[in-house]
Amino acid sequence: MTPSDIVKLLDQDVVGQAEAKKFLAVAVYSHFRKSAKALAESTVLVKSNILLIGSTGTGKTLLCESLSRILGAPFVTADATTLAQSQFVNHEIEAILQRLLDKAGGDAAKAQHGIVFIDEVDKLKAVGEKSRGTSGESVQHALLKIMEGSPVRLENGG
Repeated sequence: MTPSDIVKLLDQDVVGQAEAKKFLAVAVYSHFRKSAKALAESTVLVKSNILLIGSTGTGKTLLCESLSRILGAPFVTADATTLAQSQFVNHEIEAILQRLLDKAGGDAAKAQHGIVFIDEVDKLKAVGEKSRGTSGESVQHALLKIMEGSPVRLENGG
């Protein structure tokens, strides 16, 4: 699919956000081109991350859900604020990835191509001069681990 094809499909679900749809479509198209090149050259593909910024209700989640449907990729969403409140951060991150694996029907290869949408990341920042303490920092480190593409072993051994 070309970026314009992706935008047309996104237009069927998402009203407005024309600029965001274009940027997202180009990013997805570029990622698939890199994937094809890496496969042809038998090289390792570097993971891609996209940061969507906007006010509540602007359609960030809907864009990602629609994109996952278009691509046939599993999709899960997680609220970063609930992660920050947990004392079991690594278990929470594993639970997100386990949900992704479940959405992929247990197919690890398909799950590796899935979309994890982490909402409310801005709530992890320190407020004023006070820091969130170690729980916020632990969440940030755990999220960075999966964003950087580090392998994660789930409890079931996957």
